[in-house]
Amino acid sequence: VVEVLEKHGLQKPISYVKNSQSRKEEAHQLMVKLCRHTGRKNPPVSETVWRGLLQDLLDMQQNVYSCLKSETCHQVFVESLLCSSRVENVRLAGQLMHCSKVSQDVPVSLSFRGKGYAVKLAYESSVELVLAAAREYFNSSTSLTDPCMELARACLQLITDCPPAIQEELDLISALSQLVDFSVCILPLQVRLRSNRLSLIEECIAQCSTAYKQSATLLNLASLLRVSGDNNTGRKGQVLTLLAEQALKCLDFKASYIHCQDLMTAGYSPAWEVCSLLGQSEGYRDLEVRQELLAFALTHCPPDNIHALLAASSDLQTQVLYQAVNYQMEPAKTETGREVTKADYLKQAGTAGDLLHRTTAKTMEVLTTTGLTTKAVLTAVSDHRWWKESLSYLHPLQGHGIGATNQEGVFENSNLERQGCSPFYQELIEDPYVDPSQDVYSSYKETPQENFAEVLLRTGKLAEAKTEGKTLFPATEVLLQLASDAFPRDMMLALSYLLALPQVLDANKCFEKQCHSALSLQLAAYYYSLQIYSRLMPCFKDKNHTLYQADPKELIRLVTQHVSSYSAWPEELQKLISQLYVYNERLTDFTQAQVLQGLGRGMDVQRFSSDSEYKKNTILGLT
Repeated sequence: VVEVLEKHGLQKPISYVKNSQSRKEEAHQLMVKLCRHTGRKNPPVSETVWRGLLQDLLDMQQNVYSCLKSETCHQVFVESLLCSSRVENVRLAGQLMHCSKVSQDVPVSLSFRGKGYAVKLAYESSVELVLAAAREYFNSSTSLTDPCMELARACLQLITDCPPAIQEELDLISALSQLVDFSVCILPLQVRLRSNRLSLIEECIAQCSTAYKQSATLLNLASLLRVSGDNNTGRKGQVLTLLAEQALKCLDFKASYIHCQDLMTAGYSPAWEVCSLLGQSEGYRDLEVRQELLAFALTHCPPDNIHALLAASSDLQTQVLYQAVNYQMEPAKTETGREVTKADYLKQAGTAGDLLHRTTAKTMEVLTTTGLTTKAVLTAVSDHRWWKESLSYLHPLQGHGIGATNQEGVFENSNLERQGCSPFYQELIEDPYVDPSQDVYSSYKETPQENFAEVLLRTGKLAEAKTEGKTLFPATEVLLQLASDAFPRDMMLALSYLLALPQVLDANKCFEKQCHSALSLQLAAYYYSLQIYSRLMPCFKDKNHTLYQADPKELIRLVTQHVSSYSAWPEELQKLISQLYVYNERLTDFTQAQVLQGLGRGMDVQRFSSDSEYKKNTILGLT
């Protein structure tokens, strides 16, 4: 053993060898020292010398240092080859290792032949040695172009099946080149030691003003750096949030929205903040998109932020509705360039006083050309002159079907012979009328568009809420318009609009315009019965009160019977009772007229129920 040591340039006395032959630690250190000493020789030794050294190590282990295993000698030798800073030695080490998990289970030829031949190093040990050597080279590199970086890559490429730990090291080397592309100058060791790898992405974005346009590159870099570990969703969310913020700072709203859209699709909750900022950006003209962004922010924000975001969302909705109302009131241009006047609009719509319909898409297209800020809109909405001008578009209140989305469909039920209802409730009503334009269940259709009165009502109520009641919206005419529109399509909806009227008797304006039928007259009687009952026994605060579940005919009968038994009612209630009597009488007359009409004498049923002189003459004539 002393002669072997001397041959390789290490001088040790025989006594040292004798004393250390049973000491495992000292024997191991001696083997390591011998291999490293050989690796440091200049000029470098040849492959033949290395092979001879391995054989010498095995001889030493077999003859003297039997306290060590032969596998330990292989491991020390391979480790020294990997750490020798020479590519050819690294390749030689690869010949002495199992470089994939599969090859370990397959019989292989012997690496070196001799009396102490060596089998290949086990796969797990090989991976550990390769990782240790590669990390040492990586950590000692000063830059990506450092020769040690190539040595690190050469070590890692020895393991052919590339397990996760090896792939992570290779990705770290690849990440360095991308950091250089973004002008981020940093030592490789600093990259490895950076606990918050996302901060490296932030540095890249800070260095490049158009980084938000390179989302694919930065997402790949984040993946190479293992930002957020193995959480791909979290990684993508964090990077896209940073890019959306940068695009917003650069006022590139469209690019920012593209990133926000990806975040919203993925349901990445922490993105609520950037979505909120973009949604509140006055410079961004796409109001529909801004509403979508604020809706996402409201869904995912912490409770403390809900109030402020609700206010912002309300402001934006007011802005959209305000512009929608103005768009329908302001003159538009025809294809020939001539301005279309209000009268022309009404002619195009068909019936005088009909409402102007525009699809949401068209409205939004026009809104993008306006430059009003939210503040300016809210100021305008609180102006009573604007309300007056808007309401003038609801005059005159004529006939049924005004503002309906499908005029032909509504005229099918213009005589109000069948009860109109929402498609959702059609199975609960006998022989109902369902407006085809409202039927979204039988086949896919876009949601029916809002008409002018609905938009105006929503605008007014939002303005009221914003000013906490200081700006009162004159809702009567709009509610009457909406009730009139709803009568043929959905009678319960029409009744709901009428019940919301500030003044109960204003409902007569709507009832008088409707075509007289058993249903319309019954509905009028039902309306006044509800109002009388609620005043005698206040219950409207209770949404589940049995009053609303009672049979309408039975309610009309009970209320009529009750008010007839007493005459000294308060004046306000007396007015309601008078109207109940009027519509009860008309309903009786209408029923009688239908019976008389069966005689085949050409009688006008509607005139019979509303004109007392005509009724008298008809009865005398028939008699």
